[in-house]
Amino acid sequence: MSYHVGVDIGGTFTDLIAVEPETGKRLIVKTPTTPDDFSRGFVDALRAADIRPDEITDYLVHGTTLGTNATIERRGPRVGLLCTTGFRDIIETRRWWKPHLFDNSWQRPDALVPRHRRLEVTERLDWRGEVVTPLDVESVRTAVRTLRDDGVESYAVSFLFSFLNADHEQRVAALIREEHPDAYVSLSSEVLPEIREYERTSTTVINAFLQPLFARYLSTLKTELDGMSIESPLWILKSNCGIMTPARAIARAVDTIESGPAGGVTAAAEFGRRWKAPHLIAFDMGGTTTDVSLIEDYAPVYKMEHDVEWNIPVRTLMADIQSIGAGGGSIAWIDPGGALQVGPQSAGAVPGPACYGAGGTRPTVTDAELVLGRLNADYFIGGEVEVAPELSVAALERDVGEPFGWEVEAAAAGVHRIALGNMVRLIREVTINRGRDPRDFALICFGGGGGLFAAELATELGVPEVFVPRDAGVFSALGGTIADVIENYVHTYLVPVEDRDPARFEELFLELEGRAKKDMREDQGIEDPELQRSVDLRYIGEAYEITVPLGGADGNGAGPSSDGMDEAIAAYHRMHDRAYGFNRPQEPVEIVAVRLQAVHRRGRVDRGAGSAEGRVGYARVGSRRCWFAGDAGFVDVPIYRREGSEPLDDSAGPLVVETPETTVVVGPDDRITSDGDGNMRIRIGA
Repeated sequence: MSYHVGVDIGGTFTDLIAVEPETGKRLIVKTPTTPDDFSRGFVDALRAADIRPDEITDYLVHGTTLGTNATIERRGPRVGLLCTTGFRDIIETRRWWKPHLFDNSWQRPDALVPRHRRLEVTERLDWRGEVVTPLDVESVRTAVRTLRDDGVESYAVSFLFSFLNADHEQRVAALIREEHPDAYVSLSSEVLPEIREYERTSTTVINAFLQPLFARYLSTLKTELDGMSIESPLWILKSNCGIMTPARAIARAVDTIESGPAGGVTAAAEFGRRWKAPHLIAFDMGGTTTDVSLIEDYAPVYKMEHDVEWNIPVRTLMADIQSIGAGGGSIAWIDPGGALQVGPQSAGAVPGPACYGAGGTRPTVTDAELVLGRLNADYFIGGEVEVAPELSVAALERDVGEPFGWEVEAAAAGVHRIALGNMVRLIREVTINRGRDPRDFALICFGGGGGLFAAELATELGVPEVFVPRDAGVFSALGGTIADVIENYVHTYLVPVEDRDPARFEELFLELEGRAKKDMREDQGIEDPELQRSVDLRYIGEAYEITVPLGGADGNGAGPSSDGMDEAIAAYHRMHDRAYGFNRPQEPVEIVAVRLQAVHRRGRVDRGAGSAEGRVGYARVGSRRCWFAGDAGFVDVPIYRREGSEPLDDSAGPLVVETPETTVVVGPDDRITSDGDGNMRIRIGA
């Protein structure tokens, strides 16, 4: 027997799912995350799964929030930045905008590298990539020695126009390795060979910041896996929903910024294909955050830029995931104006919500859900974790009830409503505010807390139905087991469409294809990946571009005389109208960059009904008092668990479905059905 194994380390729990590809048999484990050493939580989950080392195939995939957490907390190595003379302060100057226009008390986050570790090098290229000032080798050596003596262990190199000519950066990398052989080096011409000096420099600095962290973490993890005699290669989940080797993850550490949540997006897209649901709102509520993303036409919606802090961007292709601090561990508190707030502060894995009895005293969303009867203290994570509801009551009474003069149940209901409102605003941000109508989507909920809020969210937003996958509680870990190998490449080519040189246009794509095939062959042993071409287009005079697929079904252009640009421009006009509410077909369009995506598709596991495990069903196990919003209030509702063989057959709410990984609350006006594999479908207002 062999298993495909996915492990996702979240802020509160580390999730593991192991799927036997022939039968669909699953092993699921949730263990507390270990913030002091994430690799220990990874190994704890593997040991708890009790899988023999020889039962793990080459599908051992790891999603992690290490990169995001370290960047936000500035918890990492010293980084030095080498830049062109005159551009030392580009990451200090940034873009001149504020989160709140009239808030004069707002303070910008500190730059990622302090000024004394940002040193200038004598060199200069012009806008065509031609040398204006030759590289001064001695200025490089002097700068490197200064930074080395200051304790720098990772270097970011970002020179003006290096995306057109990487020669100076490559020579500097060689000099750094001579002067400081043990150091890590990130070159902007490799990390992000695109226009926009600030974004390119910021992304390169973040990559340099994360490289030593990932190198140490993955080295420790490999030692632990070797100690368990696990010989399966390890794969790391990427922000673009693909996977990469540990060596690639160290070289391209910036590609892991959305590693953890990307697994859920991958699994949601696959679920949509199987259920013939092309348009989905993916709603992932974990212990620390709630993450929301969209699936359109069975594919994730992507973005090219993400702020790790306000106006500190990382620019790389990634799933468009928006997050807020509204998880099960989010803390309820009262702001200076006397208003009740929930999050973004979180109790995390340690000490956790008050009910854990592990030292946490502040009330959280989980505590509120226990008091409201929406969570079952006797079946918390399938009964694997003991919780104390009386501690939840005490925390809510003290911190919420007494200040407002509320009974404890009213205090818990207030926390629930605030958390729900925060989530509604988040989903509106990724739908209505971006030209999408949520009524055109179904909602797929996952994460340990997703089922508690999904039906209410759908009601608020007019979403007609909700899907709850059987593996909802470990859905991001599941995504790793079905992820493909995906690599992305880009080359700036700024020219009006009408002025492009067809031969040069094709040559650039061929260069990217050569790099892609070489990288995937040498790093992953993959031959002949699928290649998809695209171009970044914008109206001349605009500041931002849209990425448009190019070519036929396989994405390959047909050659210099037929490069698919007419179709791409027509698609660009449609995409611009959808994104911004207007287009200007009469105005000229320019190319900003050419892009290539290389994909190696891995085998899919058949998890459909009728597997060797037999039909998965539910049985009624009792009833309890449970709170619902609106006029319903507290109601005695039937409780179902995944302990039978009969599916839920268009059962009318209100009711609660409990599984070891999640709890699903179905409202009074809704109806729920399940298939033979245990996946649930809720029709809202049915």
